[in-house]
Amino acid sequence: MESALATLRHGASDVITKPIRDELLMLSLERAEEKIAMSQQLKDHVESLERKLEDCTLELRQAQEELIKNRRLATIGESVAGLAHYVKNIMTGLRGGMYMVNTAMAKDKPHMLKDGWGMVQRNIENVSDLMRDVLRFSKERTPERSVCSPNEIVSKAVELFREKAKEHHVKLYMDLDPNLKEAYLDRDGIHNVLVNLISNAIDACIYDTDISKAWGVTVRTELVTSANLGETILFEVTDNGTGMTDEVKAKLFTKFFSTKAGRGTGIGLLGSQKIIHEHGGEISVQSKVGQGATFSVRLKRAMPKDNTGARHKPTKT
Repeated sequence: MESALATLRHGASDVITKPIRDELLMLSLERAEEKIAMSQQLKDHVESLERKLEDCTLELRQAQEELIKNRRLATIGESVAGLAHYVKNIMTGLRGGMYMVNTAMAKDKPHMLKDGWGMVQRNIENVSDLMRDVLRFSKERTPERSVCSPNEIVSKAVELFREKAKEHHVKLYMDLDPNLKEAYLDRDGIHNVLVNLISNAIDACIYDTDISKAWGVTVRTELVTSANLGETILFEVTDNGTGMTDEVKAKLFTKFFSTKAGRGTGIGLLGSQKIIHEHGGEISVQSKVGQGATFSVRLKRAMPKDNTGARHKPTKT
């Protein structure tokens, strides 16, 4: 019995005891043939399933690559369409300015010449801004961090818009946290973010149709300390301009979406979001129609362990 069990465990199809009878031998041979046939069928099925799995895997990989390709093409198409629309608006403005300049020169109208040249200058600036935003959005980069003053970055960004704000009767305010001293940030990157947010806030006031308002833009900083996150820097840019619907807010950080009705590409906010994400931070917005908007940027203060090793990055002039 022990020998019989051992042989079965080693793959025998049957056990025949002596004396051997012909009918039992034939029955055992038939069982052996059946077992061999079933084993071969099972092997064939496994090989067939493996081939089908390989084919399905290949088809799935090809489908995934095709989907990625189609998405990329769709993104490129959307990008080109958005840029083409904005460039078309710029070209229209340039042609209008050129027409006024040529007419003024032909008819000797100095006032018309000044207005036409102003239109040309503004649209040249729009081209420059467009190229800057596209390059900033498309370029992969690591933040060039240095020890710097967040309040100083805010002050310099605000000063860039004093004349524009004054021209359009928009008051600029700063509310800077005196406890916020130094931080380890990409000075130029955060400066660009604030410039974009302040510019958008002023535009929200300029394009507001409620002329009864005393328009204003406030840029605020705060050092927030919590047990979970440690020290976090809060930048806030608040305006009391046109405001946004929930539908508009949901589209703000999608490609080439702008609330400026042809006067913007939407790339600026995308580039700002990219810079903030590169810092490991986040950006959010709160807004109500007719009441303005507040953009909030939160970044880790993240001072280096050895402050002596982090040199101050020189300020560009």
